[in-house]
Amino acid sequence: MAKNLSNLGGLAEKLGGENIIESLKEAIQKKDYQTVENTARSLGDAASEVGLDDLSKLSGEVVSAVKEKRFGDLNGLLEKVKKEYDVIAAKLSEAKK
Repeated sequence: MAKNLSNLGGLAEKLGGENIIESLKEAIQKKDYQTVENTARSLGDAASEVGLDDLSKLSGEVVSAVKEKRFGDLNGLLEKVKKEYDVIAAKLSEAKK
């Protein structure tokens, strides 16, 4: 988990927040694996830049799954990415109270 949860704000600003999760979901459904790889790579890079290492690692696993043609793993990996994003967002929301 990130040491500084306020970094999620920077990540959300860079990538449009939850829209990136929806973009990944849609690309998986359309079997547009190049978009899945590119979007996951962008998410991972941005997460890494702001110190969200777990989210970056999970995004990297999505990229690896596409490269290795493990397309059946993508929905499960996306759920993990979304769960990590949601956990960080919830903690950030709590910290703002």
